[in-house]
Amino acid sequence: MPDPSKGAEKTSPRAALPSERETGNLSNDQSKVTESPSNNISAGYEGSRARLQNAREVLRQTADEAIQGLEQQLKKEQEQLDALARRLEEAARSAPDKTVAAARQVEEGIGLRVRRIEARAMLLQAKAKTSLAVRAASKYDFPRAEQRLAEATELLRRARATLYDDHAYDDEMDDMEAALHQATTAVKEHAKDALTKIQKVVSDSDRIVGSLEVNEANAIIRGM
Repeated sequence: MPDPSKGAEKTSPRAALPSERETGNLSNDQSKVTESPSNNISAGYEGSRARLQNAREVLRQTADEAIQGLEQQLKKEQEQLDALARRLEEAARSAPDKTVAAARQVEEGIGLRVRRIEARAMLLQAKAKTSLAVRAASKYDFPRAEQRLAEATELLRRARATLYDDHAYDDEMDDMEAALHQATTAVKEHAKDALTKIQKVVSDSDRIVGSLEVNEANAIIRGM
């Protein structure tokens, strides 16, 4: 007969529950999951702050060029940049009071505006460099004109990289890139229409800057 004293072992109720250490680990993991979205939002705002600081530096450098005709555009860019910086800090402070989805949506909207402001600063500097190329070409200083156009081309490249997933201005930037290529070729060949082609680049850059300026003004009006 079976020995009653050797019946099936009973599992301790406590043994069926997670240990205190396991419970602590689960709690920490859940905390990480909860904190991760807010950390991402904070990191997004920090990245936007760095972009705004870079835009300020680009604007300072452009102002130092003292190009006639850029004063109003530089002033407007600085005003909108400062207003956006204030909006960013306001949104960052209020983020903990919103749902994660709402806070992320606000951060992403501000992030897009920040990248456009930064790209606009670069395009303003490209316009300044191109204006200097006009000045050089008018004096038949083609090597200097070519150098300035190369600098403008690099600034356009950086502006496009800044707007890597924002395709609203692709067509305008394509036009400016083509105009830069044609102007550079004309300068290298000392062509008679070199000055005209460089001035086309100035016009193209002016159109993109103006479009970005209007869109930011509309965003301010909408209270984004």
